[in-house]
Amino acid sequence: MKSFFTILLFFCGAIVLAQSDTPCGAPSIPVGTSCSYSLVNIHSGIAYQSDPANFGPVTCGFSGFDAWYTFTAPASGDVTIQTLSGNIFDGVMALYSATCPSTYTLIACDDDSGPGLMPEINATGLTPGATYYIRLWEWFGTLTGNFQVCVLETPAASANQNCSSATGICSNASFSGNSGGAGIQELNGANSGCLTFEHQSSWYTFTAQTTGTLSMTIAPANGTDDYDFAIWGPFSPCAPNSTPARCSYAAGGGNTGMQAGSGDVTEDAFGDRWVDDMVITAGENYVMLIDNWSTTTSPFSLTWTGTSSLDCAVVLPIELVYFKAFNNDGVNSIHWMTATEVNNDFFTLERSNNGTDFEIIAIMQGAGNSNSPITYSYEDRTFDAGTNYYRLTQTDFDGTSESFDVIDIDNATAQASKVIKVLNIYGQEVDLNYIGLKFIIYDNGEVVKRVGK
Repeated sequence: MKSFFTILLFFCGAIVLAQSDTPCGAPSIPVGTSCSYSLVNIHSGIAYQSDPANFGPVTCGFSGFDAWYTFTAPASGDVTIQTLSGNIFDGVMALYSATCPSTYTLIACDDDSGPGLMPEINATGLTPGATYYIRLWEWFGTLTGNFQVCVLETPAASANQNCSSATGICSNASFSGNSGGAGIQELNGANSGCLTFEHQSSWYTFTAQTTGTLSMTIAPANGTDDYDFAIWGPFSPCAPNSTPARCSYAAGGGNTGMQAGSGDVTEDAFGDRWVDDMVITAGENYVMLIDNWSTTTSPFSLTWTGTSSLDCAVVLPIELVYFKAFNNDGVNSIHWMTATEVNNDFFTLERSNNGTDFEIIAIMQGAGNSNSPITYSYEDRTFDAGTNYYRLTQTDFDGTSESFDVIDIDNATAQASKVIKVLNIYGQEVDLNYIGLKFIIYDNGEVVKRVGK
């Protein structure tokens, strides 16, 4: 005879549902985007799994007292069924599709994939809108007590498995993520730090909007997955080319992250899953990798703490301070300065006599990655009379490029006049590179006042 028992579902408050000892007609558990656990009571009043109305013998654990639930598959067809221990700390779970009461198909049976000795099932490719059946029992089959279960829609595996498609973090709001693979293996001996290689990786970038401290907690949804992470920067390219600023490869599952007073900035498999927080400066860009070593495709959530606020990372190839040109003793001197460079391979300098048709006159090696000002210069001695236009283009190691505003020199005037003296405001003679107010005196008597280089 079919019997029902009450359960409490902690989902937006306590809701009283029913619990069944047979599958057909079992009550439904809502499918959420996060876990709202239902309390499962296993006691001697529930029929054995040998009950003719049940779906046959079990394939893991021992036959004994069981309880049944149903759920409706979400639009994605992907669910994670999680459990937490109670009085019962060693549970078992099976998942079925069925046409009640005549036909059924076992999809999965699990014993210890969840926290401790509790089960967890990750199911993909279910039919959206179809009903599925969950069977729950204590592993030995005869012990009684309670534990908890929930069903959530598995977050879609992110598209940020490669650094080139990293997700920008635009605020300090908590977020969740998931990965189904590693994409391109971008860790190597130069950048891996404490890590080895990518398992199920998620790449992120972020920018410090304000100066301050930055801490975080990465929490696996199932409570047991072994998540590792690394953060590169400031101003790291994608993929990184140096060792991480923070790195954790600690063995064992559970929460991991950065917190003040941890005592280290990197840790191997024997670490405690926590490294020191960071002090970051407004405007700095960072790259972060979160890797699921357990390869379960089970998601994680990340919560930021600390005093710094974050913004979407826009990793500029270079930050150009100036690009200028002037004629000096019959030579066109072209100068530019960068404040920072990220992934910068080379510069291309071009010249035109009409502002439209340009020819390459120089290719100069970039610094690759730099967080300090760098100046570049080139002397053009083969320009045409009249106005000459100059264009500067920067090219990354991956081949992408960016061109800057065109500048010009009127050589119809400058070519006929030569600098004979440069004076500062005190009348002292200085050179053209003098930084400050200076007076440039030409051989035709013209005096030009200029500030800066």
